[in-house]
Amino acid sequence: MPTAAKVGAGYAALRMARIEAAARGADEPILLNDRGTVAETAGAAVFAVRRGTAHTPPVADGILDSITRRIAIRLLAEDLGVPVVEQSLTRSDLLSADEVFLTGTLDEIRPVAAVDGVRLAGGDGPVAGALQQRYSDMCYGLRPPLQQDWVHLLKNGDA
Repeated sequence: MPTAAKVGAGYAALRMARIEAAARGADEPILLNDRGTVAETAGAAVFAVRRGTAHTPPVADGILDSITRRIAIRLLAEDLGVPVVEQSLTRSDLLSADEVFLTGTLDEIRPVAAVDGVRLAGGDGPVAGALQQRYSDMCYGLRPPLQQDWVHLLKNGDA
């Protein structure tokens, strides 16, 4: 099922993954695609920071091309000077990362402390912390929002 298709069956599958994760003592499932690489969680994009570069799966890996993910990529690159590479990620990539964090509407920017019960070295790392602050400042009006090319504002009479 295409990730752009927001249908009930897709949400039911995500709910089942969340139930399984909770039964195993986890906060969130990390879903794999049909090739066995990291796709996303049941509601957020996944980022792994390694040696100063943020890595996130490309849309072609079966992830939702979300607004929050796009904003995070821009804030990382433009505000923090952190290069962002869209590439397939494995479980090992997450376990060996300096930091792992999630981005999504409900999660906003959320650091990941452990994957499959393995505590990550970075925890609340500096990249995720700085990104959280910039994102929060933008959401609460403490800094101007990013100009987004996919947001179109209409004036009265425009069609």
